Amino acid sequence: MTTLKGADAGAYYVEALPNYYLDSGEPRGVWLGDAAGMLGLAGEVDDDAFLAVMAGMDPRRSDRHLGRACDETSVRGFDVTCSAPKSVSVMFGLGDAAVRGEVLAAHDAAVAALAGWIERHAHTRYRIGGEVAVVDAEGIVAAGFRQHTSRALDPQVHTHLVIANRVKSPDGRWL
Repeated sequence: MTTLKGADAGAYYVEALPNYYLDSGEPRGVWLGDAAGMLGLAGEVDDDAFLAVMAGMDPRRSDRHLGRACDETSVRGFDVTCSAPKSVSVMFGLGDAAVRGEVLAAHDAAVAALAGWIERHAHTRYRIGGEVAVVDAEGIVAAGFRQHTSRALDPQVHTHLVIANRVKSPDGRWL
């Protein structure tokens, strides 16, 4: 897992990553998590909405923060890289279209299951009058960016599951 900090924390996923793999047919990212749905985010990742969420802003209203404001040192999110075993990646690389489709469907199902598990167990902490409170999250905002090769262009089916450092609390506030 990689911690994403700074104002350009989300830029890699919508600028560098698609350009790096431009000719390899990589799909666009997809939104995951109940809190993504609460923000009207579903289906393919929209670059502007993704960057807004990673900046701690409501993607529907550029003048509204999701919880506290971010500064240059703020943790914007986390990249949980979900990699298929090498044997699965080789099977994907050598398989016909049907095999490749089955491999990707299984991989996507595993990533969705992990995102669901994280969502069910997510919590956050914040200060209330000098005391630290820990509350359960009411969902996560995440985007999955699937890739099928490593940077060295070896077969490596993996997904960058980028989870925004914003959760909805049980009382409806964004933290």
